[in-house]
Amino acid sequence: MAVASWRVNFDTSWLGCCHENYIDALGYRWKLSADIYFNAEDDFLMIRYEDFIKDKQALVEILFHKLGLKVKQDISGIVDKQYQSRGKQVKDYGGYYNKNKQFIDHQTKSFSEKLGF
Repeated sequence: MAVASWRVNFDTSWLGCCHENYIDALGYRWKLSADIYFNAEDDFLMIRYEDFIKDKQALVEILFHKLGLKVKQDISGIVDKQYQSRGKQVKDYGGYYNKNKQFIDHQTKSFSEKLGF
């Protein structure tokens, strides 16, 4: 039986884990990724979404430089182009995530603090 490829993101049984729900499973996977990063920081380039939003063009150019690529075109005119409808801005994360916040915090708190979240 074929399984949709996106479902593997919610299945942590192959990692020897069993989680209460998909939020807990995704939090665990995020924690694994953060652990890999912090154990080999020199092998990665950390680009936080918050930093990307502040200066998209600069971060794209930094990424090109780190990858040994040459910037060929000026993208300043298109970095802020809206390609999809704008989502709602969340102001109350506790209310937005409701009871799922406990799963997120349980899995991600230690690394979130190291990353400044």
